Amino acid sequence: MKKILFSIFSSLLPLVVAAQSNEQSQQADSIPNDSIWRSEVLDSVVVKGSKVVHDMDKDVWTITDEMRHGTYDTNELVGKIPGFFYNRSSRSLTYMGRDNIRFLINGIEKEADFVGMLVNKRFHKIEITQHPTGRYQDYDVVVNLISRNEWLGYEGIARGTFSAAPSGDTNETAPYSFFSFTSPHIDASANYSFKHNDEWKNVRIAMTEQNLLRYNTLEDKISSEYSQKNIHYAWADADYRINKKQIVSFKYSFVVQDNNMNSRYQMEKSNIPQNTSQVVERNSRDDVQKRYHAFSVYYRGEFKGWNLYSNITYSRQHDFRYYNFSEQNYQTSTNTDNTYNVLQYNADANINVGKSNRLNFGLQGLYRNLTDGLSENRQEISYNSMHHRFYGKLSHRFTPNISGSVGGVAEYSHTHSFGGLKDRQFLWGGNAQLRLSAMNNKLSASMNYRYQLSYPTLVQLSTVRRTLDSLTVSSGNSGLKHTANHYISADISYSKFGLWAFLNHDANHIEPVYKTTDGMIWQTYDNMRNSSLFLMAFYKDQIQLKNAALTIDLDAEYNTTALKYGSERKSVSWFGTSCGLTYQHDKLGDLTMVYWFQPRKGITLQSTSYVYNKDGVELVYAKRFCKNKLLLQINYQLPLKWAADYQSYSNTYTPAYTREYSYDSFSTKKNMLNILVIYRLAHGREVRKLTNQQATAE
Repeated sequence: MKKILFSIFSSLLPLVVAAQSNEQSQQADSIPNDSIWRSEVLDSVVVKGSKVVHDMDKDVWTITDEMRHGTYDTNELVGKIPGFFYNRSSRSLTYMGRDNIRFLINGIEKEADFVGMLVNKRFHKIEITQHPTGRYQDYDVVVNLISRNEWLGYEGIARGTFSAAPSGDTNETAPYSFFSFTSPHIDASANYSFKHNDEWKNVRIAMTEQNLLRYNTLEDKISSEYSQKNIHYAWADADYRINKKQIVSFKYSFVVQDNNMNSRYQMEKSNIPQNTSQVVERNSRDDVQKRYHAFSVYYRGEFKGWNLYSNITYSRQHDFRYYNFSEQNYQTSTNTDNTYNVLQYNADANINVGKSNRLNFGLQGLYRNLTDGLSENRQEISYNSMHHRFYGKLSHRFTPNISGSVGGVAEYSHTHSFGGLKDRQFLWGGNAQLRLSAMNNKLSASMNYRYQLSYPTLVQLSTVRRTLDSLTVSSGNSGLKHTANHYISADISYSKFGLWAFLNHDANHIEPVYKTTDGMIWQTYDNMRNSSLFLMAFYKDQIQLKNAALTIDLDAEYNTTALKYGSERKSVSWFGTSCGLTYQHDKLGDLTMVYWFQPRKGITLQSTSYVYNKDGVELVYAKRFCKNKLLLQINYQLPLKWAADYQSYSNTYTPAYTREYSYDSFSTKKNMLNILVIYRLAHGREVRKLTNQQATAE
């Protein structure tokens, strides 16, 4: 461990010296007074309500010096907007506790990691669309950053991350780099990242499997796991501004990923009829190789009042998996070779109808082909599918402070797999939203409702029968009802406080179940109810001190899920919270302390699982050097519950089969040390200084 840390700091020393030498040779105008690295110290840090405009379906923030104060990149800037949280440990962004965020630059889709680290000086507006519908309905929020049209500059980042447990259980390195050039007509960027991860686990596993013929148990005798990951990811894109109203963009992505997993443990196996028992050792090795290519073309423009967007993406993915399993004198191996070809397209249009209405509609499509080959029997399976979605929405402003929208969606899926099996599914639904702003934009609230009705797939209606352990047969259910889903959400924010809640209710959720008829055990599909309620409250504030600032972030989450099938009811609930305090000093650096308690629990009709349970304290210290070009950050995580980092328990009961399983890596990741180094080169300026009226008009 000491040798690794010494090598890291030794490799950084020439970088620091070079940076300081380069700093002395900089021209005076390379870093303007209103630095692209960090805004000057201000007497107050207040986001004025007049700087945000609540449009019919989005919020438009004009970036002010007050917002930029104390921020270095885009993630930190957006983190000041109500509902968003900036994690100083991972230097990432979440919205209402979730990272399901779609990032755009000038309406073009971009990588989240890339956008988050850009210098925020090049942007002058941020568009926030909460609970989006249409082409982004699968995301919680859309963040669209609007560039200064007259900006000329470049920036590049070299980032290195090293993570290790002092006990030696986990090591991870993750270098990352990108370079971006921006001009009034062309934006071009290139990115490369690599991640290497080694993890050793000495785990406690207990498992019981029983049917009418066999009884197997697994206990904590010899249990160990070792995994290794190597991921290379590179992409390059270019945006060309044909004019002020039209942009065309190209992007190419490439991924190489290798995952290796080795496990070893002992199991006691019993044969009930013969009354025999033996202890066997099981070993397995699972190697997966992935190769992925994707090419995309985007267009966004305005034509005679119509705002148009379209993109088409072709991707090809090749996966190879080698799996080897051995037990005593028995050994088997399986090779799988898969190739995926995917073609996706989007077409979207917006138009303002009068001064108080906006119409949006679009079409999405996906074509997918999978070729699956098993080497041992030379069997090749072909799988083809297509999916189309058509959506529309009409937004209306009732008053300057109240707006709303109504819309709908229709989807069609078709699958054709090996053996001539065809499957079709239809879905249609509607959505409505009501937005309110008041008290000089300090108070904002919204109500959202979605309804979707999907028809059962033919596979669920007519499943091929099969035998399991000579006892259980499987069949479809021609009497299945349509799946009806209701999603209701509400959020409200006032000054430093906020509340978000949503209810997701499946009135006729479809899931596999077991039934007994005339002494025969059937596995089939049936309808049941599934409801989930989520509540989140947050408080965020910043107190300005002399040459420093104190930031407070508090949030609390509550979730409950319930299932109902006939007379059977199951439910599970969990509560989580986090508290963060950050002291930012202009000369001493930033010190953050975070306490987090993050449980995650889930259930199905046949099982209960406690998938994730984490609580602890994290300390983060960050200091910038060389006019804020070089960042050094050290994180230390200390779990509190006896170093419990991951626990899982599940059980499955059927009339003929019982399975209980628990997994507990109680002894791993007792603590974790993370070191982050970022070196940034950047220079930018406005070719033509815009007046406040011109900037607002754009």
